[in-house]
Amino acid sequence: MEGLAFGRHFSDHMLEADWESESGWGAPHIKPFGDLAISPAAMSLHYAVECFEGMKAYKDANGVIRLFRPDCNVGRLNDSLDRLHLPRVDIDNFVEALGSLLKLDERWIPTGDGYSLYLRPTVIATDPYLGVGVANKAKFYVITCPVGPYYPTGFKPIKLLADAENVRAWPGGCGASKVSSRLF
Repeated sequence: MEGLAFGRHFSDHMLEADWESESGWGAPHIKPFGDLAISPAAMSLHYAVECFEGMKAYKDANGVIRLFRPDCNVGRLNDSLDRLHLPRVDIDNFVEALGSLLKLDERWIPTGDGYSLYLRPTVIATDPYLGVGVANKAKFYVITCPVGPYYPTGFKPIKLLADAENVRAWPGGCGASKVSSRLF
């Protein structure tokens, strides 16, 4: 796995589901990894009405695929969705669909200490609408990629600065939400 570029090689498949305000979430489906087809006027492109999460899948000593706290990740995704007035994702349906995706792309899950398959669940507003408002259409998708050490120095410790004066999250802000824009 040495030399594995973080987030540059994607697995063969992706998980996708669409939502409309009138009918709710459609059935999730797995399709070959590929580009999304959305309107150039999609709300996600003009108003950053989108959010994402990050998860990891591993293989244990017996080769069984494991997810680390998927309920917490979906909970945080749902908190972000609430913040953007987008529909929540059902935890049980999400984990079941994700399990199907991981079984299909199992060969992409690297082994070894510090290596995993990174999962990026994302929800984007797809309304072709130029104007501020609540979304009536959305797309949920999950892409995956094998990852190793995030930093070029490998798994060596890094230095961080904790700054009490400049904060990312504040009451009423969206620093606790994983959204594309800090305007909401």
